[in-house]
Amino acid sequence: MKKTMAAVLSITLLGTVLAALDSAGERTPEKVDYLKMTKILRRVDPGISYPSLHELYRRMDTPKPFSRTCQAFYAAALRQPEVRIGSTGVLSGILLIANASLYADTEARARILRYAEDIRRAYDCSVIVETVEGGTAEDVKALIEGYYAAGLDGVVLFGRLPCAWFEVPNDHYWWNGGYGYADWTIDLFYMDMDGLWEDQDHNGKYDRHSSGSGDLEPELFVGRIDASAMSAYGNETDLFCAYMDKDHLYWTGEIRLPNYGLVYTDHDWAAEDAGPFRHLYGARNYEDVRWLDSPQNEVTKTDYLTRRLPDIFYGFVQIWTHATYLYHDFYSGGACTEAEVRAGKPQALAYNIDGCHACDWAAGLGRAFLGGSYLFSGSASSLAVIGTTKVGGMLGFEEFYRSLGENSCLGRAFSDWFTSRLTSGQEMGYILGWHYGMTIVGDPLVALGAVPGQDPTSDGVEPPLDFFGFRQENRSLLQKEVLHVLAWKDNPQSPPGRTASYRLYEAAPTSLVPLADIRAGDFKYWRRHVGDRPYRYALSAVDVQGRESRFTYATVK
Repeated sequence: MKKTMAAVLSITLLGTVLAALDSAGERTPEKVDYLKMTKILRRVDPGISYPSLHELYRRMDTPKPFSRTCQAFYAAALRQPEVRIGSTGVLSGILLIANASLYADTEARARILRYAEDIRRAYDCSVIVETVEGGTAEDVKALIEGYYAAGLDGVVLFGRLPCAWFEVPNDHYWWNGGYGYADWTIDLFYMDMDGLWEDQDHNGKYDRHSSGSGDLEPELFVGRIDASAMSAYGNETDLFCAYMDKDHLYWTGEIRLPNYGLVYTDHDWAAEDAGPFRHLYGARNYEDVRWLDSPQNEVTKTDYLTRRLPDIFYGFVQIWTHATYLYHDFYSGGACTEAEVRAGKPQALAYNIDGCHACDWAAGLGRAFLGGSYLFSGSASSLAVIGTTKVGGMLGFEEFYRSLGENSCLGRAFSDWFTSRLTSGQEMGYILGWHYGMTIVGDPLVALGAVPGQDPTSDGVEPPLDFFGFRQENRSLLQKEVLHVLAWKDNPQSPPGRTASYRLYEAAPTSLVPLADIRAGDFKYWRRHVGDRPYRYALSAVDVQGRESRFTYATVK
């Protein structure tokens, strides 16, 4: 079916210095060695018949006529652009579509309407709340298209709603005979407003996507918050309300945003570059932990569960392992199941799970799936997961992390990344096979650098710059003392005379251990009598009113 061309979404980004430098020249499309990546995928066959599971999922729905009701409309406050704070994007409209039965519950409805108010205040945009019952993916898309023509930037889907399906006769056909028939849910269908989607054999699954009267790229972003897919964890309404309550704490500024990340890369991708992650928090503010063919290897199931998941200092985690819809498959240690992830209470705000089928909620048949275990675990801070509903995952990360580093919301960064892949000039069979199952579960409007709508200067001063440390030994004839030398620079973006001191902590995985208050003007600290192990330090600036900046981090090994 053909779609009409709508107005192009306009986003104005306020970049960081690094992002500005990176974008000073014309960007060239990032090239990905898809053939090499596909060879790696062929090393693991979990023996799961996904088409069979997907067919069972489709049979769970009883066809009903489509009905929709506009429940609420929140108009933008129309603040002047120069007084906008905390948001890097001008969003004109967000559409919330809720399952009518979920919305009928008083507690769930209160959370959805509160979320609409949160988004309106944060982005100073209009927010529409619709409920739907029955129907097809085409009905839901027609609803979205109607609002898009009047100005729409993103959609959040609440509860179980119709989803579009895509199929290919032989997935990843270009290597060693291919994987055979595959089908999957595809949210790109809702994101693309002007492409042509065709079901050539009329079996209810799309099998061709072309530019039609427009192009292939997404014009808006979509995210799903659906607790009905996690019935093994409890009642849908209870799970949904608990998730929305912690999401509300983010929008009111009550969840501290760590500016520190983790790239956790297993054996088969250990040679891949983690460099694009620098755009998010900076080159110093992330850990690049990759599989080592030595006793010093840290990338294992046990390490991930006991050290990485509960770490309160990770704001964003990219985990690159093989996976199924139910578990991470580590080279060392085996399957890390969704139940084990749930018990680990993931602490990062958001995750990029680069593993096959990690967000395949349909395969879970309403009971559980890996991506959902991060959101509905009872964790106080885990708000979103990016993953795939098929074989594949994210590759060509540069544009995604660049956009996140400019404080774009997850949905905008995801859309920017998808556009970069679809316009890369690389073989469309590769793009379809690797990326057409990519989706966001959780809140797509979350940004990682600063909460939109919150004044980014409310802490008074900015964190110090160029924080680093090294190990030093003092020896005598009979004794050895190990100490750490820590150094940093003042941040010129802090108002002159506002920095009163610096505060140094040891950043243990689940707590901050205060070490010292250091007067302004001193930029070095010696910590004596340390042990023979890695240490992570957090440093903040403190203003004259006693308010702390965000942290900057250094690791000494």
